[in-house]
Amino acid sequence: MIVDNAKKQEKQSLIHKLSPVIYISIIPIFICIFAFSNYFLSDIALYYSGVVSGVGKKILLGEPSIDPNIGYISLALTWQGVHQLFTGHLPLWNYYEGFGQPLLGEMQAAPFFPPSWLVLLPQGVFLEHAVLQWIGALGAYLFFRKFGLSRRAALTGAIMWEVNGVFAWLQNTVFNPVAFLPWLLYFVESLFVACRNTAAWRDLTGLLCGGILMGTISLYSGFPEVVYLYCLFVLVWSIYRFFCLPERRQRLFYLGGLGVIALGTLILVTPLLIAFFEFLKQAYIGRHAATNGAADNYANMVLPASAMAHYLFPYAFGEIFAVNDRDWYDIGGYIGLVPFLVALASLFAPGRRTVKMILLGWVVFAVGTSHGMPVVHAIAMHIPGVGYAESCRFLNSGWLFCMIFACALFVDQLPGLSRAQVFRTLATALGVGGAMALFTLFLKRSTLLFVLADPDHYIRPFCITMLVLALIGAVGVLAASLLSGRRSQVVLMVLLVTEVTTWYFVPFLSYPRKGELDQPLIAFLQKNVGFNRVVNGEKQGMNPNFGSYFGIPEVNFNDLPTPLRTVDYIHAHLDPFADGTVYIQELPSLSDEQGQERRQSFREHLPNFGAAGIKYAIVNATGQPHKPVYLTKLSAGGQSFVLEAGQRYQISVPGQMLDPNMYPDTNTYVATVRVRFDTGHAKGDGVLKVSVCAGTVCSQGTKDMAVFGHKAETDIPLDHIQRFSATQPVVVTVEKVGGVHGVAFRLGVPVDEGMTLAGNAQGIPAGLMPALTLDTASSITLPAPVSYQDDYFTVYEIPDLKTYFYSDTCKVHFDTREAADVTCAEPGRLERLELFYPGWRATVDGVAAPIEADDKTFQAISLPAGQHHVVFRYAPAWLMPSLVLEGMAWFTLGAGFLVSVRRHMGRGPRAGAEAQPLAQEGTVREALH
Repeated sequence: MIVDNAKKQEKQSLIHKLSPVIYISIIPIFICIFAFSNYFLSDIALYYSGVVSGVGKKILLGEPSIDPNIGYISLALTWQGVHQLFTGHLPLWNYYEGFGQPLLGEMQAAPFFPPSWLVLLPQGVFLEHAVLQWIGALGAYLFFRKFGLSRRAALTGAIMWEVNGVFAWLQNTVFNPVAFLPWLLYFVESLFVACRNTAAWRDLTGLLCGGILMGTISLYSGFPEVVYLYCLFVLVWSIYRFFCLPERRQRLFYLGGLGVIALGTLILVTPLLIAFFEFLKQAYIGRHAATNGAADNYANMVLPASAMAHYLFPYAFGEIFAVNDRDWYDIGGYIGLVPFLVALASLFAPGRRTVKMILLGWVVFAVGTSHGMPVVHAIAMHIPGVGYAESCRFLNSGWLFCMIFACALFVDQLPGLSRAQVFRTLATALGVGGAMALFTLFLKRSTLLFVLADPDHYIRPFCITMLVLALIGAVGVLAASLLSGRRSQVVLMVLLVTEVTTWYFVPFLSYPRKGELDQPLIAFLQKNVGFNRVVNGEKQGMNPNFGSYFGIPEVNFNDLPTPLRTVDYIHAHLDPFADGTVYIQELPSLSDEQGQERRQSFREHLPNFGAAGIKYAIVNATGQPHKPVYLTKLSAGGQSFVLEAGQRYQISVPGQMLDPNMYPDTNTYVATVRVRFDTGHAKGDGVLKVSVCAGTVCSQGTKDMAVFGHKAETDIPLDHIQRFSATQPVVVTVEKVGGVHGVAFRLGVPVDEGMTLAGNAQGIPAGLMPALTLDTASSITLPAPVSYQDDYFTVYEIPDLKTYFYSDTCKVHFDTREAADVTCAEPGRLERLELFYPGWRATVDGVAAPIEADDKTFQAISLPAGQHHVVFRYAPAWLMPSLVLEGMAWFTLGAGFLVSVRRHMGRGPRAGAEAQPLAQEGTVREALH
């Protein structure tokens, strides 16, 4: 019996120890279930690749992430890098982006970052994010426990960090390093605790190796900009802990430990940093380029004060990009109302003043820098590197962690506070925080009033719901202020975890629920492109960088840094309108006249594309939208009629009216029919069926009126685009199918005398017609043969194509990108349509040959007469020395871990502070405060 009880107690003790790990595993498991449930379109390629069809509706409007680079980089480029690594190649160069460019030096692909390897699996990006969230939560829990917080407080803070606002809104490569901020703080805190109690360096071996490992992984995660910015806070915390050590010897040990961690990390990331900084010397870096001068560089980019409302009310102004709100482009996260109020309460609570002032100071510094607070912003711009970073977006992870830390501190303190202290603290936080929250709403009032006055009821219900949920949270904080310390702790834990988890999952509902890749198009390109490249001749073709994912060399890119030679060549020879950061047809934003000029320029430069080795131009059939075509002018009297079940009406529209030949060299079509209702009529039911016909070819669309509700208008997408011409009438038919209640349509005066009305609908006065709008668009046509066409894309084969290896005077045969057999009757020149870049080397019959820059962009070598075997290889001079150095460093790190483990296994727990459980290390904290 005694043995059984001991086993039972041991089992209960193990469960108790593991319970935090179990709790922080719940959300990642739920994310994985979501990813594989097939209820949502959770495959990133389906949503962001562009080469898709049949994409269904979303539950919510807006976008699932602020930054689409979750697809363009986190999936596409990362997949290419990891694929190279797992097929036995060092991921140094990417043949599938632009005219070729460095892959390791680009950094965002992060091929050596272990969680990135998950992208090779189905739903890999979601799996990677789930793992990183679990790692980040575990690091936060360990840091809070090492600092001395209770299990409840540490667990609350860990879960809040697991679903923080950066993770929710920025799911591109920025996501990766954010998980490691609490780990760096944990090792700083662990070093501080160890230096108070350790007598020799050998006792710090495992700790130092762990710190080096986490520092290395954070830099290999792919976004050094974020790591640098949050390391400024780590530096502040390290300085604070330095002054907390009472003895000079302890301080020297502490500084030495930090130095070893920093030095070891730098050695291990040497190849990465060399590749990165070498790339920067050859790169276009957009708004990162200068800290002074240009008005739109990152040194001068700040958020308006009104954007702070997003921090407290993340979705009160609609889903991500659901309305035209400029703040979405530059903001990078949120905290939420309840965490904000609890963090304020922590400031008003007694104790731990130094720590709280450090946290408050960093929040003021980070938010002040992001919003251009005069003195704060000026100070920040004098910190090396900050002016080159997009601080207004990427400082968020640091100050959000400070807010979460403050929340955990207050949750930890609550059981020790009297009921009066709880009430006084929370009531003060509610008063001050509530006034601040209302003031942010006042600053954002124009957007708030716009969404609340939404006449079509698309956004208003969602925004009201979000505001009500925030209000419920505030009421919950008020209720907690009336309870004892322990009960208030439980209530606030539930409120904090519930709010942050709810806000985190909202963007997931903006993924469509179905769709499929255009596999025939992808297969055609993979089979026929060869070593040449493709370009998008219209918006929404194969999106930039996705050539790297599908194995199709693509000129279009969305990336920084970008080779400057590539950008200059595109501007000079292919597209003078092109953006240097994102080379796609819809950027930069142009007027209608400029857009037409760009289209014409594309047609005129078509031979230049062939000369650059670009074989195909992909044109999306959906093309460029035009202004909506209104078939009627609404009458002043607001007349309407009711369409009953079984009734229909037809409006015949002259094709010339829809296409007045304003866009030559294009195909024009109808994609959507918009109908307007009389909202004063009873709600309709049944199904509204629409068809658009040009001759005998028709497209159809339906709208379930019961699901649709009672709104002023609705768009009814057609099942496929309906092409038409100016010489042929377009017939629009609207029919009510099923249901009991009729649908009331607004009536208006026809805008063209050639329009006619037919059908069996009753009650339409003479001279009036139902109010309809047709959304038309056009796609460019090119003076080139069509090689492939389906319902969604047309692929043109560009004439006068240069092959990948090319010579005017020699015969060239090649089966790979790296080697060619060349026969020259006389001395000649071999051109290779790959970017001229430092690190490329060539040999002719085994003898090194200099590579020249052809047209300042591509590679070329001179050849003597005769038969030659030419080999190109990307092998930068720094590669082997840095790999040797890194290999030695990894060996040393592994040996350090092994020594630490053997020392730990060879001795029992020591007496003193190190043998105490984490929960008892609060004695260190109490001695300091």
